[in-house]
Amino acid sequence: MITMNKNNSRGVTLVELLISVAILGILSSVIGTFMINGLKFSRLATAKGEIQRDARVCIDLMNRTLRQGQADTVTITRYNSSHPPCSMVEFTHINGKAYRFYQINDKFFMARKDEGSSVWHENKVADNLRNLIFTYPRLDDNSILSVSLCFEKATYEGAAKTLQLSVEKVRIMN
Repeated sequence: MITMNKNNSRGVTLVELLISVAILGILSSVIGTFMINGLKFSRLATAKGEIQRDARVCIDLMNRTLRQGQADTVTITRYNSSHPPCSMVEFTHINGKAYRFYQINDKFFMARKDEGSSVWHENKVADNLRNLIFTYPRLDDNSILSVSLCFEKATYEGAAKTLQLSVEKVRIMN
């Protein structure tokens, strides 16, 4: 007579346990890498979107306002002695109000002064401005103004996303 020996053990062997731990370790490292890369991508995309939006707003605002300026009143200077040269433009609009666009630290400002008033009404337009420069591209024509903007926003691990909008020419119409 042949007898069968049934082994009805309900535990897990050491080999099975080690294989399970190794598979879980591999999966967690892969998932962690994907999550970190996803976070980096998200921060980079957010920074890119923000600086593109800010750059468009600034260029559009300057373009619309400068076009209606009086060319013989345009002055390119600096906000104060601690700011770089050519970082502020000031002019008189056809409506008689004086306007300025300038940079203070990493912020872009527009200021307006009513006709006959000495008080400037300051308005912060954008953050993350790295550099702002105004120039005349032609010495014989003061009705064309060149604007160069550079925006920069921190993303992750000390890195930054930078957007350079160089030489946006604005024709002053009056």
